[in-house]
Amino acid sequence: MKKSCQTNVRQHQGDSGGRKRSFNLCALTFVGHGAHARKLFREFGADARATEPAVGDAATARLARRCHAIYLSRVGKFSTAQAAVVTATAEYLAVFFDLPVRSGTDFNPTSFQPWAIRQHPLRRHPQLLTDYLIDEVLWLDRPDDAVMCLAVTAWDLCSDEHPGGQWGSVFGEARFGHAGVWSLRYLGDASVSDTAFRRCLKRSCAVATHEGLHVLGLDHCEGVPCNMRGSACLSGPLHLCPPCLRKLCWNRQVDLLPYLQRLRDWLGRWAFAEAAERYDTMIHWLASCLGRRSQSRSSVS
Repeated sequence: MKKSCQTNVRQHQGDSGGRKRSFNLCALTFVGHGAHARKLFREFGADARATEPAVGDAATARLARRCHAIYLSRVGKFSTAQAAVVTATAEYLAVFFDLPVRSGTDFNPTSFQPWAIRQHPLRRHPQLLTDYLIDEVLWLDRPDDAVMCLAVTAWDLCSDEHPGGQWGSVFGEARFGHAGVWSLRYLGDASVSDTAFRRCLKRSCAVATHEGLHVLGLDHCEGVPCNMRGSACLSGPLHLCPPCLRKLCWNRQVDLLPYLQRLRDWLGRWAFAEAAERYDTMIHWLASCLGRRSQSRSSVS
């Protein structure tokens, strides 16, 4: 199953099953959920470790337990600013997926098969075919301990599943259980200013984690703002909606409170204030809820 994030904005059919049950770990992902979120949080409890969600893939979780790293390959050349964006994105991937990010094999597009490079249908600049990168290049270089293989490039990307048209490009694409790739081509010029660098970095982090979550088995979702919305990779948030966050937590079996604290601290270091404050609110609510549960158990015993 292959998923892509296209430059032309489209609505994608999403997985909305099990939405209510999915709040039992993370009903407070969005402050805006207000009283409804707090009610669901109390109703289902605030377990400190993720339990199996209503919608999940057990095979993917078993694979994640056997494998222990993300491998990141670089395809083609990068400017100094782009290279810095990739380095920072790799740091975020490590925090987000709670996995070490190791360097994969780097590739020079001039060594690719001729059919792997196409021309944009309108602008005529060269594009790399995502199918070739995922199914040929990354497949042959997959380490045994890889949870996923990811690749990043400054080249434009195109896909056999979304050929031609006015846009003719994709931000990234992924194959379930295997690999994903994303491009910096349309994420902005990171060299202009510190603000432009952070904007490009935020977009890179959003697209990279979006594709990585596809590798773990998450589909596009609808409804509340979420990084897994099919058309929200650039303008949307870095955070996940409650059902998607719960699926990630279950898959990675993270200890939720320290995990959220690490996300908040990384986002704070890069001055992504809105996302950091959102996670900080979640942390305070979760700590408060866990404290009340602990006091209640002590009084009963």
